[in-house]
Amino acid sequence: MTQNQTPERGKEQNLEEPQQAGLIMISAHDFGPKKGMIFVYEVRPEGILSPFYLATFDDEGSEVAWGMGATPKKAIEDAAKKWVNYVDEEEGNPFQELPNLLEEVEEQ
Repeated sequence: MTQNQTPERGKEQNLEEPQQAGLIMISAHDFGPKKGMIFVYEVRPEGILSPFYLATFDDEGSEVAWGMGATPKKAIEDAAKKWVNYVDEEEGNPFQELPNLLEEVEEQ
């Protein structure tokens, strides 16, 4: 396979050079002091990959990517599902706490 060919699905691809991507923050939602923030980023890889979106949560200690998707809405929905599996219900799910979060990112 030459550098310009698309790899077959399910097969590993050894990259001869590191790949780069642009990262653009498209949305930020603040829950107030000591309650964290949600960020939605558009990732624009160079080369053959299509752009995708990441939904992250920053609790002032670290920022963690919780969801990924082909649209901002799908990234947030993915994050909400994963949050339920890893975080105690009593703490709430920030990806579901903002009723207009999905509508806002769809407009962008």
